Order: sequence, then structure tokens, then C-alpha cells
Amino acid sequence: MASKGNNGRVRRQGTTTTATGDEGLDFGHEFEAFCRHKLAPELHEGAPPPPTWGGPPEAWERLRQAAATVRRGESLRDFAAAICRGWTASELAEGSLSHGSVIDASGRVIRPPVSELSAEIVGRVESVLEAARVNFVKIGGVAESVLRAAVRGAGTQREVTVHVESLESAVRQREIEQRAARDEVDARARVRVLTSFRGPGGRAYALGLFAIEADEMAMLREWEAKLEAMRDQHNWDDLASVGFPTWPVFEIIQGGPEPQRPATQLHAGRRHSP
Repeated sequence: MASKGNNGRVRRQGTTTTATGDEGLDFGHEFEAFCRHKLAPELHEGAPPPPTWGGPPEAWERLRQAAATVRRGESLRDFAAAICRGWTASELAEGSLSHGSVIDASGRVIRPPVSELSAEIVGRVESVLEAARVNFVKIGGVAESVLRAAVRGAGTQREVTVHVESLESAVRQREIEQRAARDEVDARARVRVLTSFRGPGGRAYALGLFAIEADEMAMLREWEAKLEAMRDQHNWDDLASVGFPTWPVFEIIQGGPEPQRPATQLHAGRRHSP
């Protein structure tokens, strides 16, 4: 037999429920946390009467319990409705949706698509996109769309892998081409100008190290040989009389490491080309 006691409590054969019918039922700690968010601090258990309460404390406690019971029932309704709209119990307990989830115009929770892409493939996508940027590798429109989406976790493992491998191959090819170009430049002859001078045809050479083509290298060596032959013919100690107080004025570097030879006189008296 059911009887009604104080404070609206109903007793049924030893099981006590509140007027909302939920006391004694376990809805989990998430629901309890949700209730605490919804319940005003003044209605929490053990809260003292507010300053504006003029009655005895016992009367306030009965009022607080009744109000908390009603609010708990409202919270139970809100909790269940939110679960139906797509919230999880843990999100309701925390008061916020998980990262990437949004609420649409109808109030339902929209979740981001679950990615089937592995962390390894996403890492490869990020790396190859950066390598393509650095090496100026052009990416096709479809491939770029797929790979950019993959960075956000969208796409299928198979499709993304195909485009990643294709772009990785293109990047490797570009790196090979660039390496070959650098090697070709390194193998070319260079001229180190030791002191500024005017060479064959009146061309001016400034201090520094410059790449030089084979025909220009031949002209410089011929010009150098003619001046040294003139010096030897006249038995000069140097070429100062023809405008070259130091000699040699340049040196040819034929690939390999750069020599560290300064523009100085080789010894007192006559100067010789290397």
C-alpha cells in the first residue's frame, strides 16, 4: 500500500521516490553533474537561507528541498531531450560539445565524419605537401583537393595513398633534377679575380669568384700568356709598366674545392704565373 509522507515523498514498500519519480534511480554521475550545473547555488543541499528570507531556517529548508526536487525533474527532462538530439552524457556533464561537433539549425548535434586515415598517412601528406612547396612541384587540382582534405582527416586510405605516392615520386624526381643541376654548376670552371683588371677586349673584371664558360676561359688564358711572353721578351721583373703591379690577377678553378690562395707576390724579383 502506498502512503504519502512529509515533503511530498511517496513510500512504496520500502522504496522511496520523490514526486518526480526518479529518487533511488541511478542515472550516472554525468546526470548528477548536469543537475548541479542547472541548480542555482542557493538551492544546493546545505546552502543557508538567503538574506532576503524572513522565515525560520526550517521553513527555508523545506522550500529549498521542494524547489530542488522540481528543478531535478526539469533537469531530467532536459537531460533526456539533449541525449535524443545527439549530445553524449559526458558532454552534458561538462557543459560543452566535443571538438569538431556543432549544433545545426534544428538543434541537433552534427558530428565530424570519423576518419579512416591512419596517422602515418596523414603525416606523409603533410610532409609531401611541404616538400612540393619548397621544390616548386606543381600539384594537379584533383590531387591537391584530395591531399588538402586528408590533412583534415577526410578521404579514404586507398585514394589518399595513391595521390601521396604520386606526389612523392614527383618530388623525388625534382630533387634529382635539382641535384644534377647543382653538380653541373659545381663542375663548371670558375675564375677567381684576385685584383680588379681589364682583360681581353677591355672587359672589366671585379674582385670575386665567378662562373666562366670555356671560350671565355680560353681567351683569358691566351691573354695571360701574351702578357707573360711580353714580360719574358723584355726581361721585366714584373708587369707594373703595363698596368699590373701584382701578378697573377686571376686564377682558374676547374671544379672541386675552392683553393685558398691570396693575391700576393710569390717571391722578390720576378713573378711567375702558377
